Amino acid sequence: GTMEGEASIRAMSRDLYEQGVAAFLPTTMSASPAETLQAVTGTRAVMASPEKRGAKVLGVHMEAPFLNREKAGAQRKRYFCDPTMDAMLTFTGGSLDGVRMITLAPERDGAEAFTRAMQEAGVVVSLGHTAASAELTHQAADWGASQVTHTFNAQTPLGHREPGVPGAALVDDRYYCQFIADGVHLHKDTVRLLIRAKGANKAVAITDAMEAAGVPEGRYALGGYRVEVKNGEARLMNGTLAGSVLTLRKALENLIHHFGIAPEDAVRMCTLTP
Repeated sequence: GTMEGEASIRAMSRDLYEQGVAAFLPTTMSASPAETLQAVTGTRAVMASPEKRGAKVLGVHMEAPFLNREKAGAQRKRYFCDPTMDAMLTFTGGSLDGVRMITLAPERDGAEAFTRAMQEAGVVVSLGHTAASAELTHQAADWGASQVTHTFNAQTPLGHREPGVPGAALVDDRYYCQFIADGVHLHKDTVRLLIRAKGANKAVAITDAMEAAGVPEGRYALGGYRVEVKNGEARLMNGTLAGSVLTLRKALENLIHHFGIAPEDAVRMCTLTP
């Protein structure tokens, strides 16, 4: 995975290319500043000198550490903290070079100033691992947030009186909504609802794949946790879903055959939109 640094990111680049993926964002998990920096410097190294037959590394997606403990999912809570530029630079070695996206919980102290600073610096801000209300979700778009990380997963649910993050993001045209297209993380109707609300131009099919993607069933490690891969699902020992074992090729297949999406829309959500 990304956290293991350059050699691992190079291997991912080659493997993804073999599966037909043109470009990707190596994604960090909650870890110490030193461990995170290894992932960031590894990403920078591959960007500076890409693999000849590899998927292009567009930059790092930091899916940590400015997250909400209540919505940790498979992320380690001990490194979560409030978003400040100082904290960010501690995790990235004093520079934003190579950082293309950051997932954060907008309810954390300092989120507004930080989101505005990130947008100014050209870093995409995505909401995730958050207990934000619908109101705060709309507000975060005012600050410059423009995506939702694995919509519906690790966030406030869509309730009919409290529409939460997904309800607000589905109707706020400023948001792109990423969704995990594995048929495990989201019910078929939930995926269809998201695609009907956002359209193929704003619905982003993602794999959220962990390092066991495309490997046999068994036990693996993910961000300091043990993960069991069984029946096409990756779960922590306590049953929490820990990312997916999905490939993008399989995501495309699922969209067409499992979710019943028109092929031209499915292709767009796996290519042009992301």
